[in-house]
Amino acid sequence: MTQLTRYAQVSLAVLLLSLARPSAGLAQGTARSMDIDLSIRSAGMAGASNAVFWGGSLNHWANPAVLGYTRGIRYEYGKTQLVPGLATDVFIRSEAVKVGWGGIGLVAQGKPGGVGGVLLDYGESEGVDESGNPIGTFHSQETVDSWGFGVSALQTLEAVARAAGLRPPPVSRYFDVSGGMNFKDVEVQLAPPSALGVGSTRARDAGVLARLTLLDGLERNRTLPARFEVAYGNSKLSYNDDASITFGFEETERVSRHRREGFALHAAVNAPVMVDLMRRPSPIGSLARGFSPLLSIGAAFDHDRIDAGAGTSEYRVEGSGYEATFANVFALRRGHYEDKVGDVVGRTWGWMVALPLGDLAGARYEFAQVPQARNSDLPDVKRHAWSAWIDPVAIWRAARSAEHGRLAQAVR
Repeated sequence: MTQLTRYAQVSLAVLLLSLARPSAGLAQGTARSMDIDLSIRSAGMAGASNAVFWGGSLNHWANPAVLGYTRGIRYEYGKTQLVPGLATDVFIRSEAVKVGWGGIGLVAQGKPGGVGGVLLDYGESEGVDESGNPIGTFHSQETVDSWGFGVSALQTLEAVARAAGLRPPPVSRYFDVSGGMNFKDVEVQLAPPSALGVGSTRARDAGVLARLTLLDGLERNRTLPARFEVAYGNSKLSYNDDASITFGFEETERVSRHRREGFALHAAVNAPVMVDLMRRPSPIGSLARGFSPLLSIGAAFDHDRIDAGAGTSEYRVEGSGYEATFANVFALRRGHYEDKVGDVVGRTWGWMVALPLGDLAGARYEFAQVPQARNSDLPDVKRHAWSAWIDPVAIWRAARSAEHGRLAQAVR
C-alpha cells in the first residue's frame, strides 16, 4: 500500500489553517477544502461573515442566503498559498460566477458547464511501497464543483409586483428575510487511483438571513443622510447525513459539518450633495451612485460549531471583525480569531481597493493576512482575490434616462 508521508505532513498543516485540528474526544471530518473559507473579505474580518449582506464580496460559501443580495453579473477569483514556510506548491484556488436581479441570486462554481470551481492542490508527493522503496510521484488534490441560489423574499415580491405594473411599498428597505442553498460535488484524491486513494461525495448547505433597518435616510437630502441596519445569519454546511467519502484503503469518513451563526451591524452615511447627484437622471447620477455611500462601517461576530456528523463531539471557533469602506473605493479590515483547540488565536487584517464605474460596472482587488497555529512556527498566510462585475439592468436604465434627456432637450 502506498504510504502518503508528504501528504500527511502537508495535510496536517492545511488542517491547522482550515481551523479544524482534531484533538482527543473531538470528531473531525475529511476534505480540508470544505473547511477553508474562500472569502478574502471574510478572512480579513477573522471569518465573521455569516450575516454580512452589504458590499459586493458576499460570502456565499459561509451562508448561501446572501446570494439574494447579488446584483448584475459578477466574476470572482481567489488564490492562496496555504502553508508558506512548509511547502511552496500547496494552494487553494476558487472561481465563481454570480448572477442576480430582483432579490434572486445564482452562483456557478464548477456547475453547470464546468465554469469555475474550487481546487485544493497538495502538490507532488512521492509514494513508497510497504518496503519503503520509491514507486514514483503522484498528485494529491481536492476539487469541489457546486452551484447555489439565494432568494430575498420581500425584494422578490416587490420585483414581481413592479413587473406586473404595480407600485408596491418598499418594505424590503426596512425588513427582509432571505434563504439559500449550495449543492457541492466533492472529490478527494490522496493517491493514484491504482492505490485506491480517490473518493467522492455530495454535500448540501442551507442558510437564512434576517435583516432589520433601524434608520433609513441614506438617500434623503437631510443634514446627515444615514442608514443603520442589523442582521442575523444562520447556516448549516454539509448538513446531509450521507456527505461521506469512502477510500479503498480506509474506512468511510464524513465531511466536516459546520453549524454557523452570526450577527452584524452596519452603518452608512452620505453627504447631502451626494444625494442630490444620485437623484439626477443622467450619467452623473449613475456615477454618483457607484460611490455611495461615502462611508460604510460594519462589524460582524460569528460562532461556528464543527463536528463529523450526528452523534459526534463538536468543537467551536469564534471570529469577530470590522471594516471601514470609503466611497466603495477603499476598505480596511481587522479581526480577531479564536480556535483554542487548533491553537489558532490571533489578529487578522486586510484591505480592498476598487474602481467602480458608477453603478454600471467595476473591478476590485482584495488582500488579507491570517495567522497559522501558534505552535506551528509557520508565517502568516497572505490571501489574494480579485473580482469584476457588470449590471446590465443599471446600464439599460442609464441608457433609457439618457434617451429621455435627449428627447426632453429636443422638445425645448
